[in-house]
Order: sequence, then C-alpha cells, then structure tokens
Amino acid sequence: MSPRVVTGGSTRWESVKNAVDTIVLDPMLKSVITVHDGARPLINRPMIERIMTAACNASGAIPTVAVSDSLRMLDDDGVNSHPVDRQRLRAVQTPQAFDGMKLKQAYTLPYEPGFTDDASVMAAAGYTDITLVEGDPHNIKITLPDDLAIASLYLRNEPTKES
Repeated sequence: MSPRVVTGGSTRWESVKNAVDTIVLDPMLKSVITVHDGARPLINRPMIERIMTAACNASGAIPTVAVSDSLRMLDDDGVNSHPVDRQRLRAVQTPQAFDGMKLKQAYTLPYEPGFTDDASVMAAAGYTDITLVEGDPHNIKITLPDDLAIASLYLRNEPTKES
C-alpha cells in the first residue's frame, strides 16, 4: 500500500489532525499510530523498536533525552527567575507512538496553543500513561542552519550507527 498524502495545516496540530482523521481503524484490533516530523531525520531502528514496544503496553510512548543544560524558569514578572532541577526534566523527540483509537479521540479536542506535540494532545484528552523511552542525542531537531552542519557531521562520522 502506498503512503497517503494529506494536506498539512497552519500548525503542527492541524497537520497531524488532518492525517489522523484519514486513518480508518478496526475497533476490534489493537492499533498503534506513529507521528514523526521531518525536522528529525536522524532516527534509527533501535529507537523505533523501543517506542513501538512501549506503545503496545500504554496509551503511548515518546522518546526522550536527559537535559544537560542548567535551566531557569522566568517568574510571572518576566524579569526574575529561579533555577529548575534538570534531573527531573527530559527533552522530547519524535517519532511518537500512540494507541490508535485513543489518538483519534484525542484529536477531536479543539486546538490549544499548548499542544506542542502529540503527547500534549493525549494528556489533554486524559491519556496520561505515556511511557518515556530512551531517545537518541543524535536525533536532533533541525531548525537552524547550524543544525544542518551538525547533522552532516553525524551522518559522515557514523553512517551505520544503530543505537
């Protein structure tokens, strides 16, 4: 079966909703829908396997990596700040995988600006049993010109990397 091309939207949420709305699922079968963004082209098979395995036992699974930077949170005044314990934080990556029926139900919610990924849509729908799995620090998000140079280095130095 060839991939189906779906028109995107003006937001990530709208693009995913447009795609999810076209998927027909058999309610008698367990299904998993994965969502990946083209800004992270350095995924690998072991990470996909971890995500899919975990998604079969929860409402969803998302790859994450530990945050290494020191972090501060702005106070309500927008000027002062306080430190945040980075040990409790994880940076979220894609692909993300979810129980298909639950994801379709979650995307019936109206858009909210806080929907930065599919896990946030699922949480808003009440599906909070999202399993965090080990991501990959090389699975960088390419958003700036320098990110292309970093990705190029990863590809040149580790063309057969599988972990």
